[in-house]
Amino acid sequence: MAKIATNSPDYNTNIGKLDRALEVWSNDGAVVTKDGDVIITKATAAALSLPAPTPGAASAGGDDGKIVRFISTTAAAHVITSPTRGFNKKGSSGTATMTAAIGNSFTVEAYNGDWYTGALINTTIA
Repeated sequence: MAKIATNSPDYNTNIGKLDRALEVWSNDGAVVTKDGDVIITKATAAALSLPAPTPGAASAGGDDGKIVRFISTTAAAHVITSPTRGFNKKGSSGTATMTAAIGNSFTVEAYNGDWYTGALINTTIA
């Protein structure tokens, strides 16, 4: 989990109490988190998959409102897919493809069993 540093002005606030998963990927594979940050360090294009979110509120065991942020630390055209419904309900062919530049990123939020894109930096959803 990523935590706020103890010397941060936010440490004793609600922001400081947030725990976010942090996954670092230097190879291809299946992302585990449905609420956290995914740092991609693979030197060549990574092929990652994000599991589909469970519909419904967290209080009912669902994933609605959970956010995953993907960030590239390498200049490679990484590709992220999500099964069945893809991103923005594009279906199983729905993919997120980053251009080959360090700092590219994108964010998705879960709602009703789908991932919806938020911020996109040099990333195409197709």
